[in-house]
Amino acid sequence: GTSASMFGLPKIHPKIPSALIAVGGATAATHIFGLDVALIGSLPSGLEAFQFGMPAMPSTDALPSLIATTLLIYSMTSVESLLSCAALEKMRKTSYKHNPDQELIGQGLANIGSGFFMGMPVTSVIARSGLNARLNAQTRLPALVQAGFVFSSVAFMSSSIATIPMPALSGVLITTGIGMLSPVEFKHCYAVQKADAVPFATTIAGMLSMGLAEGIGIGCATALAMELKNNGMSFDAARMNIQEHIVSTPLHLEDEASSLLPGSYSGQHTFKLNGPINFVSMFAIDDLMERIKDRHYSHEDPIVLDLKGVTALEFTGIEELVNRLNEVSDGVPVQMINCTDAIHSALDQCDPTQQISRFSTSFEAEITDAK
Repeated sequence: GTSASMFGLPKIHPKIPSALIAVGGATAATHIFGLDVALIGSLPSGLEAFQFGMPAMPSTDALPSLIATTLLIYSMTSVESLLSCAALEKMRKTSYKHNPDQELIGQGLANIGSGFFMGMPVTSVIARSGLNARLNAQTRLPALVQAGFVFSSVAFMSSSIATIPMPALSGVLITTGIGMLSPVEFKHCYAVQKADAVPFATTIAGMLSMGLAEGIGIGCATALAMELKNNGMSFDAARMNIQEHIVSTPLHLEDEASSLLPGSYSGQHTFKLNGPINFVSMFAIDDLMERIKDRHYSHEDPIVLDLKGVTALEFTGIEELVNRLNEVSDGVPVQMINCTDAIHSALDQCDPTQQISRFSTSFEAEITDAK
């Protein structure tokens, strides 16, 4: 019922607070009909729940265990925060891209503040952000309202919150997870590489059985294991590398739209991509974007990528490459050469409007290292 309400109410009017009504309705129904379900249960209440405490140095004997636990929590919360940011960007396409460094700095400061009040470690989670995205929130105001509501709830309404049934909260998480699993995107993934169905399926199973962040983590781990297996268990072989070259021989390019032919590439500076283009290549794609920015291209000087050395494609990687190129090009033509049929097919899925020109070469070209 919670999921159905969250899906149906926004269709009546987008401003309806579907999550609040769904959880409130489920809570009322639970107590009116005397349903035997698990409730949130007792919570600390009143301002006395906020107790200030100064940090104290633990005993020497406790340090090894404390350090190991701290590193484990740090790793889990950092990964969960960054996965949540990445998932949110997939849920709602905007020009904004999260900065991992700033996210982790903010999380560190939040945990320092939590520690002074003897609170639990905190992390970014997809649940509230996912609701904001579903309700078309445009500013940071919802986050501030939510923070104030959480504080007020703990201080003044903990007895009411304790009556909320756990299945209602599960419905909120399931609905948010379903919003992240786009059938259209799955179709694109499957068209680029059929094996992408495996991490997609494990992500769904993890979300339903363990939680949103856990499901995303399981999906990423599955995809990484598959990439390592396909590349001889070598992490270096599983990611893309970039070389800069100068084309020293004119290229004869083949494309159906002859008006897009750029003609001779002799003397053209080119970025040559080698290896698989996959989600492991995100850092290499970041490096490529920085190199492109550093060259200060003019509108008469196209950005040229040579894809002859690409060994495999994965939808997340090629989609990220296309999106980032469209962002940094700022009107400068972007052209991909030495495209195979598989690359053409993948680009048709990720760039249906053909903002990036793609070409095949009819013979080998001499290429020298860029100085």
